[in-house]
Amino acid sequence: MNWHEQAKQVLRAELVRRGVSVPELAQRLSLLGLEEAPDSLAVKISRGRFQLSFFLQCMSAIGADSVMIGVPRDDHQGEERENTNAPALKAKGNRPASS
Repeated sequence: MNWHEQAKQVLRAELVRRGVSVPELAQRLSLLGLEEAPDSLAVKISRGRFQLSFFLQCMSAIGADSVMIGVPRDDHQGEERENTNAPALKAKGNRPASS
């Protein structure tokens, strides 16, 4: 799973959804006190390596009141959960199965 790619896609999708270009985002961010050149802003977004605070500033700048983010399941984490030594639960009563 490439989390940086996912972050980039979410931010870009919100910009497209609201019809905001990167240069326009730079202008709107400057109104919030965040000075960033459009070229460096484009690079930051394309890398997908930014803090949550930057993402929230972008959402505020484009007028997003809320954002729905679907977090994809990392298949490797699922395997780790299945291989834990936690006791199995019975169908009735949800008590650990006896060994």
